[in-house]
Order: sequence, then structure tokens, then C-alpha cells
Amino acid sequence: MKVNKTHPSIVVFVGAGASKSAFSECPLMTDYFDRAVELVGSEIGKAMPDREIIRIARALMMLEVHGLLQTSNPKSMVVAGHLWDRFRHEPLWRNPYHNDFMLLLKRYLKAWKSSIVGINGQLKCRIENLEQVFLTIDQMSDKALLDKRFRKDREFERSLFAFFSSIYRRRSANSSGYHQLRKVIRHCVERLTRSDTALIVNLNYDAFFDHALFHTFNPPNVPSLYGGLFEFEIKTPEAKKIRRIETLPISIVKPHGSITWWHSRGGKEKEYACSSMGTDGWFYIPKFDETCFFHRTTWYHPKRWIRPILIPPKPQKNHWGPCLKSWHKMVSGVYSAKEIWLIGWSMPHTDEYLIKGLLEAVKKRPKPVQWLRIVNTQNGKKQGLENRAEQVFRPKYTSSHWDGLQTWQG
Repeated sequence: MKVNKTHPSIVVFVGAGASKSAFSECPLMTDYFDRAVELVGSEIGKAMPDREIIRIARALMMLEVHGLLQTSNPKSMVVAGHLWDRFRHEPLWRNPYHNDFMLLLKRYLKAWKSSIVGINGQLKCRIENLEQVFLTIDQMSDKALLDKRFRKDREFERSLFAFFSSIYRRRSANSSGYHQLRKVIRHCVERLTRSDTALIVNLNYDAFFDHALFHTFNPPNVPSLYGGLFEFEIKTPEAKKIRRIETLPISIVKPHGSITWWHSRGGKEKEYACSSMGTDGWFYIPKFDETCFFHRTTWYHPKRWIRPILIPPKPQKNHWGPCLKSWHKMVSGVYSAKEIWLIGWSMPHTDEYLIKGLLEAVKKRPKPVQWLRIVNTQNGKKQGLENRAEQVFRPKYTSSHWDGLQTWQG
């Protein structure tokens, strides 16, 4: 297949609904906290649960203490307050398995799951929105924060990385979810002509689609998977320097970052890299703040550490590094694509900045988009999403499938 690197025929937008359809533990913006509580609860019974799992719980409790959650639960607020009063002055991370802490943590998780008495005495579940929480944090002053680490050390962002990397590490490449994602990729290939390519715009942090595409085409290295957004991989003890080869008919860009994307800190200049694919077929995902070095050994410095590139889900997003390159490739792709696919992406209002950029690209097109294909499960919101998508992409024809990814035949 001859590859045209600059003019994709198909641009596929992948949202949280796609990962959710393939892997039930993946969150939407409206149920992230419930999924986080489930993950912590499943691990906390172990003798020595992972410290990053406890970090997720700690972030939840800090949100509770600060009053940043929308549907307050008196039971969980009281327990979170006890945890805060008991451990705020102790170096908890030196011994996160303190008996008192673990006992209170289990009580907190149980309280979270309890129902809340709503209007007229009716019981209801907690309804929290991840985007709304980030927006509220931004609006808080530093004086209102009880723990400065909440903003200074990006504790909540770190807990997000811990959550998404944890669910990614728990899935096998032979699971049915990966087969569903590969089906989308096969549909792309079937619709391509000899001189065309497809671009997947993955708006999720997780690497499920990345992994599925890697194993569909088996490219020579990971940077080619991301269409040349990176020049070098992070070096593992077994890795060797590999020349980047851009030969894939399909590549992925991620405007919001990824658990497999990293930037270096502690040096004079900031550099970017993506995680290596190990011999077992999984992405090598370093620890948060792990000291590491890149392929160019002249960059090596014992005090240089790395952090994942994740842009928080809030209305004002500051794109940089590979996220900014992803933005440009996305806009360029929408300008030239014959087909636009929306898979599990509901075009939320917090993505208004992104939607505005897409609308500007569509206005400059010499010809209209031929096909708009929507795959979603928006019960009760079908007409609204379809109208919104048609207003942005202005296609000649629209094809909608409302039974979700698992039953979609392309």
C-alpha cells in the first residue's frame, strides 16, 4: 500500500465511550470517581497494595475534605475528615500501610458507596463530573487549599495517571475488548484506497487503541505508531536505538496526551518521548517521577526525571509538545478527509476549544466532507449529538449507529 503522509482519507475521533465499550472499567467523565473507588476497593484487600492505588484514594479524600465534589455524602465526608486530621502531619508515604490508615480507608470506600438522601427523602447515588472538579480546583485560591501539594505537586493529575495506567496494565491483549478495537482499525483499512491513509484522533489518556493498532500492523517501532510525533523512545535496559520509520497507513495522535507519553525534567531543555513496546507486547510505562534517560546518552543526568504528558479535562487546555503537534495534524486531517468518524465521542462542551478549531478547518475546505459516521450509545441524546456533529463537519451524508461499538459493522 502506497502511503500518503499528509492527506488522510479518514479521520476517526475516538472518545471515552469507545474505551468504555471495549473495557467496562474505563471511565466516562461522569463516572470516573465510581470507577476509581471500585479499583481501590479491589486492591485494598491485598496485604501490600500498590502505593499508586493508595494515592488514588488519597486524592479522593483530599477532594472530599476540600468540598470539591458535587454531591456531598455526610458519611464519607466525616471519614475523610478523620483521615485528614489523623495523617496530615505524618510522612504517610514512608509507611502507607499503617493499620489505622488502612482501617479508615476501608471505611471511607464503604461510605462512598452508600446512598445519599436527596429531595423528599429519596435515595440517590453520587453524581460527580471529572471535568467539573478540575474547573472548581482552578477557581479556588491558594489560600483555600488545605494542602498545597494539591496544586503545586499536581496530586490530582498524578492520581489520574495512576488510575489509567493501572487499568491498562490489568488487560490482556487477547481480551474481547482488544478484538473490538481492532475491528475499527480493520474497517479503516477496508475503506482506504491505495494512495490514502487514516488518522485516529484519540482523545483518551489510555493506550488501548494504541496497543490494538500496534498489534494490527506490527510497526518497526513505537514512534512510527504516532506518526512521527516523537524522534526517540525512552530507553529501557534491553532497548537499543531504533531509527524512526513512518510507513503506517494508519497513525494515532492524542491532543490530550497519553499514559505512554513523557517529558523530561531537571535538564536545561524539555524533551519528549514515548514508552517503548517491550518484548511481551506491552508498553513499558515508567513510574511517575522515575529517573530515566533517553536514547541520546548526552542527555543523561542522574537528577533528570520524567513525568507523563496528560492535559487535564477542563475547558481551558494549554497544548504543548506532542499534544500541540497532534492538534496541527488533527486540523490538517479534517481539512482534507473524505470521511469523519465519531466513535464514542459526544462532543462535550468542555471540548469547545477543539470543536471550534475543527469548525474553522471545515470552513476552509474546498469540498465538503463526503461522509460523517457516528457510533455511540447516547440514549435520549441521539438527535442532539447528530445535529451538533453535522453543524461542525457539514457532511453530504450522515450515517449513525446507536447500538455502540460492540455491534457496529462499519
